[in-house]
Order: sequence, then C-alpha cells, then structure tokens
Amino acid sequence: MYQKAFTLIEVMIVLTMIAILATMAFMSYQGYVVRAQLAEVFEQAGTYRTQFIASGQHCDAGREIGGNTRYIEKVVINATCRIEFKLRQQGLDAAIRGKSIAFDVYTGKCFSTDIYQRYLPKSCQGR
Repeated sequence: MYQKAFTLIEVMIVLTMIAILATMAFMSYQGYVVRAQLAEVFEQAGTYRTQFIASGQHCDAGREIGGNTRYIEKVVINATCRIEFKLRQQGLDAAIRGKSIAFDVYTGKCFSTDIYQRYLPKSCQGR
C-alpha cells in the first residue's frame, strides 16, 4: 500500500527547516539595514569634517557645530579634536539608536564605544 500524502512528521520537518532559513535571512537583512544607515551617517560625517577643516575652526570642548539631519541628532567637537555624532532615537535600527560615533578631525579615524564592530567599517574601532 502506497501513501499519496505527506505524513505529519514530514510536514513538521519541512516547516522547521523553513523557519531556520527565514531566521537566518532576517538576521542577515537586519545587519544590512544597520550598515546602510551607518553608511549615510559616514557620508554626512565626511561633510562635517571637511567643512570644519575648511573653515579653520578650533577644537573647543563641548561646542556644538551642527546636527539635526535624518540620522544625526547633534554634532559636538571635543578638546581632543574629535567630532562626535550623536545618533537619533527614532528612525534607526535598535542596534545603533541613540549611540554615538566620533571622528578624529585630522586623521579621519573613527571610534565608537557603544556600536558593535560588526556594523562598522574595518577602518573604524568599535565595541
């Protein structure tokens, strides 16, 4: 006697495999979204850095030099000539929401103590 339908165990195995693949795809996509949002932040950061150097401004600790863009809430320069970008609380993935990234004005190196390295470019030092 031959069966022409799937057994319950076969259906459960297939559904489990689909769930595992969907989870992997979602995690991969989430990482892509975070990196895409950070790419836009880096683009805006380069503009701020260029404007700061071109204007010949000095590194005054705590001075706010801009902000209020799509992903950046505020931009502050500190005494060590690092431009710190505070990211917004809304509109960003939870992995980077409200975090900050700092760029050295003269070397262009970036630093972040609260964003995981897997989201940052290799040239940037993260958590």
